[in-house]
Amino acid sequence: MAEVRPFRGIRYAPGAVRLADVVCAPYDVITPEAQADYYARSEHNAVRLELGRDEPGDDATRNRYTRAAEHLRAWLRAGVLQRDDVPGFYVYEESFVLDGREGTRRGFFAAVRLEEWDRRVVLPHERTMTKPRADRLSLLRACRTQLSPILALYEDPSGRIAAALEAATRGAPAAEFELRPGAVVAAATGHRLWHVDDPRTVDEVRRALAGRPLFVADGHHRYETALEHWREVRRAGADGDHPAGWALMLLADVADPGLVVLPTHRLVRVPTPDRSALLQRLRRYFTVEEHGRGPGHGDGLASLLAEVARRSASAHAIGIAGLAADSLHLLTAEPGPELEAWLPSDRSTAWKSLDVAVLHCAVLEGLLGLHGEAAADGHLAYTRDAHAALAAVSSGGCDLAFFLNATRISQIRDVALAGDRMPEKSTYFWPKPPTGVVFYGLDGE
Repeated sequence: MAEVRPFRGIRYAPGAVRLADVVCAPYDVITPEAQADYYARSEHNAVRLELGRDEPGDDATRNRYTRAAEHLRAWLRAGVLQRDDVPGFYVYEESFVLDGREGTRRGFFAAVRLEEWDRRVVLPHERTMTKPRADRLSLLRACRTQLSPILALYEDPSGRIAAALEAATRGAPAAEFELRPGAVVAAATGHRLWHVDDPRTVDEVRRALAGRPLFVADGHHRYETALEHWREVRRAGADGDHPAGWALMLLADVADPGLVVLPTHRLVRVPTPDRSALLQRLRRYFTVEEHGRGPGHGDGLASLLAEVARRSASAHAIGIAGLAADSLHLLTAEPGPELEAWLPSDRSTAWKSLDVAVLHCAVLEGLLGLHGEAAADGHLAYTRDAHAALAAVSSGGCDLAFFLNATRISQIRDVALAGDRMPEKSTYFWPKPPTGVVFYGLDGE
């Protein structure tokens, strides 16, 4: 089903820069502070392409998108960036330490033919929001280059792709760099890249993927942006083999032991919080247990998170802070008709099994009245840092914090196969591949 092909990647020229100085995080996790730091690291840092600064006097003809295109062209002319002579796949290894444990994720960059969602070739699992799509489309129109990869997953029970990639990485990498911890948010520390242009390896990988769908893990906005841009290019008369009809993806095996999904917790500000009434309403549908009390209840957060993970194996389990002063609580609920009444009847069984679906439908929407994108208008925020979420409640930065277990890869696959979409920010794949390792140009391919 999925069609992949090698491509001539645009990469920073060896010796022109230190890769550790020029890569940056994907746009959606770049804070203003991080943006300033990336700008200071190097005049060629990829942030100038990925998320440039707004400047006084910007208008429709002069703005951060046009400046990104100017930087890209200038760096290509100067030889800071160069396009590889021979098309290939790019095997990519990211090494990291998470919670004291070492891990390595291996995947490969490829160009993947863009398909409309209803073709069921590339399968989404999350919904997207309008503003990020518009931003990314403006950047793609200006640069005509895909700067950040979409992370997508495949199933390879035969192990053919894993064997081909293992053989391809026996030689010296084409690029290698280390990032100090925290230098690029959500990134791994060790990075190695191999340019694989051997026709036999390329053909083996393409044949192994033939007839298989791809599951978008991270980058739904980028995929929909590329798809909309491709529609525009096609309307202008481009044929089906035009480079704009393909998307830059980092493809990883669902069975890769280095594939990590972290939970994304919810921070909620309620216009008129009545915690006593909310507690009583919650008890109609959930078992509510106090889980730690007193000024030092933050010490019990790890215990609460562990209990959420343990209970999620057999029931819906959600942690909560802010339901009562200086207390943590655990909400649990067995699947049943009362809880089922809160969930849309047209949703799949896989979707209804998600803790995040129960949280959004039964609690955020049903009990708190927070619906759709309007919920994000000052009332709902997201973080993967549970301690930061708890601190926000303690400081008054938000009224409630909801702690979730990480969504399992099998759940992501099952929801996608069912044709369903999870609520926004239901998954947080980690680490995030930094921007600047390899770009995919839509001109001169």
